Amino acid sequence: MKITGCRIVTPSGEIERGTLLIEKGIIKDVYPWIEDGERLDGMIVVPSFVDLHTHGISGYDFMKEDVEGQLQGMSKEYMKHGVTHFLPTTVSSPLTHMIRVLRDFVEVEGSVPVGVHFEGPYINKAMKGAQNPSYIRDANSREIKEIISMNFKKFLTITLAPEVGNNFEVIPELVEKGIRVSLGHTNADFDTAVKAINAGADRITHLFNAMRPFHHRDPGIILAALQSDILTEVIADGIHVNPEVIRFVVKVKGSSKVVVVTDSISATDLKDGEYELGGLKVNVKGGIAKTEDGKLAGSTITMEKEFSNLIRWGIPLKDAVLMTSTNASRYMGLNTGEISKGKEANLVVLDEKMNLKRVYLKGEIIYEN
Repeated sequence: MKITGCRIVTPSGEIERGTLLIEKGIIKDVYPWIEDGERLDGMIVVPSFVDLHTHGISGYDFMKEDVEGQLQGMSKEYMKHGVTHFLPTTVSSPLTHMIRVLRDFVEVEGSVPVGVHFEGPYINKAMKGAQNPSYIRDANSREIKEIISMNFKKFLTITLAPEVGNNFEVIPELVEKGIRVSLGHTNADFDTAVKAINAGADRITHLFNAMRPFHHRDPGIILAALQSDILTEVIADGIHVNPEVIRFVVKVKGSSKVVVVTDSISATDLKDGEYELGGLKVNVKGGIAKTEDGKLAGSTITMEKEFSNLIRWGIPLKDAVLMTSTNASRYMGLNTGEISKGKEANLVVLDEKMNLKRVYLKGEIIYEN
């Protein structure tokens, strides 16, 4: 199969009018010229989006007990937004739910759930954000051993606050077992954050949000994140972080170390109203989700809108691709996230105004607008 006549964003640069050769779901070659094939004149082809941090969409919620049903629903909905791979994320919850999620996790058709992200419960109550304080607790050896004993074969990551209780001590143990550690919902000072990174933490959960703020005499975890090579999440909805700050983060860290996430909740793609997140009431007004005490409660944005935001904010196309696809793919060890030989043909077709027109999964059209 060939698609041709389109603008193609590759790791080595943009091809203004090129051709993609796809065989058996794999990108066989990329040509900087037009050949016979399906014409996509005026369109832009980029790698499909990968969402490293999402709680739900369209009423589906990874905190519900029906794990398989929620994954199936989430998968079906994410296809409509150019997402072919996503990391379903919990909020702080009882150990029983955490074990259920690992036990009942299944592969589903459509967008691929790559693994599990436990955002909590081992976080700082003072930086809980929209997390239910009833479930927040310190890490302990019994729970960590139970999680490890599940022998989960997919990608697994835990967000924790290293300054709380024994949380710092469990970082090397988790990393040794292949469980990735992200720092978030934390009041860690600079030194503690640096030590946690040196101990094996390799990601920051939604930089700036629900963490110790930056001050020139107390730089905290934010400076530690900006100075290190650690992968750093940002929510690019224009609400959680000012666009100029996102541009600053990209300039300081480089686009290869920044990953855009939605942090979307079940209210995404639905009307304003009352919803729930981890047992807390959430009110959505004007697309902005907040708890009853006024804290931001995740987002209702989708990846294609964030991609469009980045372009509108002056982020170059090649950098936007890294931040919405390539970096998350590399972090989770996926054979996707870039348009090059040997990669899966997971693609998004956009018009010149960055409107989503088509989505490919392994060379097959799974959504068309």
